[in-house]
Amino acid sequence: MKREGLEKHTRIIMPALNLLAASIIAVVFALTYPISDSINYANVSKDIIQVGLSFIIIIVAHRFAKNRNSYLMIHFGFSIVFIAAIDDLMRELFVSGPALWGYRTQDIMWVGLTFVAIAIFRRSKVLTESEGKYSALSSQYRDLLEALPEGVAIGSLDETITFANEKFAKILGLEEGDVVGKRFIDFVEPAEVERILGQSKTRKQGMPSVYSVRMFSKSGERRIVRISAVPKMNEHGKVEGVISVITDITERIKSEEEKALQEREKELYASLLQHDLGNDLQVILGYIGAVRMLTHDIPDSAKDMLESAQAASVRMANLLEAIGAPAQPSDEGIGPFLERIASQCEKANRGLSIKINADKGTRNLRPTGSSLLPMAFENIFRNAAMHAGQNPVVNVRISRHDGSLAILISDNGPGISEDARLKLFHRGASAGRGGMGLYLTKQILSACGGSIQLRDIDDLEGAAFEINLPLEL
Repeated sequence: MKREGLEKHTRIIMPALNLLAASIIAVVFALTYPISDSINYANVSKDIIQVGLSFIIIIVAHRFAKNRNSYLMIHFGFSIVFIAAIDDLMRELFVSGPALWGYRTQDIMWVGLTFVAIAIFRRSKVLTESEGKYSALSSQYRDLLEALPEGVAIGSLDETITFANEKFAKILGLEEGDVVGKRFIDFVEPAEVERILGQSKTRKQGMPSVYSVRMFSKSGERRIVRISAVPKMNEHGKVEGVISVITDITERIKSEEEKALQEREKELYASLLQHDLGNDLQVILGYIGAVRMLTHDIPDSAKDMLESAQAASVRMANLLEAIGAPAQPSDEGIGPFLERIASQCEKANRGLSIKINADKGTRNLRPTGSSLLPMAFENIFRNAAMHAGQNPVVNVRISRHDGSLAILISDNGPGISEDARLKLFHRGASAGRGGMGLYLTKQILSACGGSIQLRDIDDLEGAAFEINLPLEL
């Protein structure tokens, strides 16, 4: 009866709890982060397979365990794998930035796999121990070890491998038979040997450990793996070997290094922009100011051109100053903030007229923002100047909605076509509306915790965008 009760509990309750946890994670990501514009579908497919495989094993795991401890350890282990895979899938689908809980659950997947490996090994029958091989793992446990999404190796205290699943062998570009019987240090770089032997001493003391080493495959390709090792105890409670879960993190490390390089390059580009272009803009502004002072009899149209050129140069100088600068709290309310940007844009774009209306009590509210927030509004105003006709008029209405600022920006242009709407905020979608300007606008607003969407309003003929920004605490 106890056995039947345990099976019923894990067969129904455990899958239900896993589905609930997965749903909560998905909802948190959906409500917190925007959908990614550049989804890696290969990674998504891999994550979906991992999620499905883990959940199937959670459902059928009761068939593989014959005592309570192994039974629960297999369920608990694959539950961790399932949740970690869900988290990784969400991070592929959403622009998530830093982890919500301080770390990626993908990084603790090894904990679940270690539980599974220990449970399986505890239920395995060991024969021909004198030959140093565990060749008689019962077929059902061997199949389960082979189904694990990570490499598993079981070895003696002198680092001799007595069992290795197919996943671990594939990391090395070998067959399983080519791995068993060899020492683990046979597959690592010479510089890593002392480190491996030091970890073996830790295992002899009965302590687990997690560490990364560089290995090389049969083809000579270097692979970086994370090893999660726990001591294997005999029936007398003495350490007689090690159980290791091996995760190939080569691609992740490469990706992190590439991202770090990109960040360093961005910092370098920002410095170059601030220094070189900043100096050139100061020269241009100086010449424009000199021409305006020395020339008195030029036509009004030429004066307007000089004023537009000066305003555009000032805008670029302000943007260069903002690049790389940390966000600073401002005492400027949303009304004066938008009026200042509108004035600059009217000077830089001849014929543009921007009208700002603020609901009562909203003019001096301060939104959460960054040093790049002005650029988001400048992009929208400049788009109107380019696409709304000969005499573009932009109307801006500021209101408050559910604890945040709602800013409706509309123009008197022809609106946005149905084809352009489909990829309006995509990167480089077109040379006109929907190009880099609106893509950057969306990214800036998302970084500030806000959003932007195209609105269809009956009494407005042109394009209308609604921006929502959280209020400063």
